[in-house]
Amino acid sequence: MRLWATLACALSVRLGEQALEALESPGDITRVITSLEALQTGVSDETKARLLVMNGQKSWCEDTVAEKKKAIEDADEGAAQATTELQQAESEVSSATAKVEEVKKSISTASGELSELEKKFDSKKAEYKEALKKLTEAREEVEASLLGKTSAVVPVVSENLEKLRSLDSQLLRGPPPSFLQLGTKTAAAMTNAEEDMEKEKEQLDTDWLATQKEAKSLMDSKKMEIMDLEADLESAQLTVGMKQTSVASLTRTKASMERIGKREGEILVGIEASCESNAKFNRSEEHNV
Repeated sequence: MRLWATLACALSVRLGEQALEALESPGDITRVITSLEALQTGVSDETKARLLVMNGQKSWCEDTVAEKKKAIEDADEGAAQATTELQQAESEVSSATAKVEEVKKSISTASGELSELEKKFDSKKAEYKEALKKLTEAREEVEASLLGKTSAVVPVVSENLEKLRSLDSQLLRGPPPSFLQLGTKTAAAMTNAEEDMEKEKEQLDTDWLATQKEAKSLMDSKKMEIMDLEADLESAQLTVGMKQTSVASLTRTKASMERIGKREGEILVGIEASCESNAKFNRSEEHNV
């Protein structure tokens, strides 16, 4: 623009000189007039072109500044939205993690309870085996005592053995029994003892069967509870993973929006400075013209 003004001034000076020469040489006046008209037309065209450029620059500046401001606004809104969603996701991760720990604790408690049930069952089983062993030993002792194979009877819990000892004492205190009487009483005592012991064994087996059923029911129930808890744990851990993925994604989105906002802001500052500089120059050129 300054170059155009300089050329215009130079042309004006030159045409002024030609006009003075034309006054001295009237034959050249037509050429001077033509030159002035051409200059006037050129100045008008240049002015139109300059105005077109200035208006184009102004329009571009306005549109670009508006575009950048909108981009910054969108980026700020995106960053704010991502921040809100990120806070929510982080809270959900915390809750899901707490749920995982809670389920783990429940599994540990249930496993301990199952272990106690198994120990209790093993103890009951050992008691049953011990009682069965004592019953077998008592039967052997009774048979030996009645057949006269031994004079010593090991003390046992069964009431039948006490009855048999009483019978032995009566036989020893009374008149000497005949061989037939002794055999009959001994056989009857053995039969009664065996029947009573058989009943005792049946009751022992019945009680053990009931204990087994109860223990199995309790242990199966506890095992099912543990299986359900393990399924809950898997679900809770999956939720934690999903929420952590969401947190990572939202963190990247927030950072991206913040970078875009910062970059667009820097570009806007440069554009506004350039447009203001051009506008100032154009105003000064208009004033000079």
